[in-house]
Amino acid sequence: MILKYRDFLKENKMIDSGTVIKLKIVDLDGEHITKCKISYGYGVGHDRKPIYYELEVLESDSEKYNVGSHFFLDFNFDGKENKFLFYPNMTGHGSYIENHYQAKINII
Repeated sequence: MILKYRDFLKENKMIDSGTVIKLKIVDLDGEHITKCKISYGYGVGHDRKPIYYELEVLESDSEKYNVGSHFFLDFNFDGKENKFLFYPNMTGHGSYIENHYQAKINII
């Protein structure tokens, strides 16, 4: 069954844009704790509805998930294995890099 977009949002209880959350990210390199600010990524078209989360790393205990980086997750990421795009240099320093990561991510 395909859910209507509004039903999907109600079921997944979106996190409000601007919210700061603490995440535990577990990948092949170990466990990483980050504090991130949530914003929405929007689809194209005339209605421009939010379709994913954009997370900005504010604090981190890891060089891999460095402060100032951004990554993108779907709305239903908590407690699941996720494949995601990670941009470590969104602060404007260094060359453009896009990493493809896989990790289990939990809100703590």
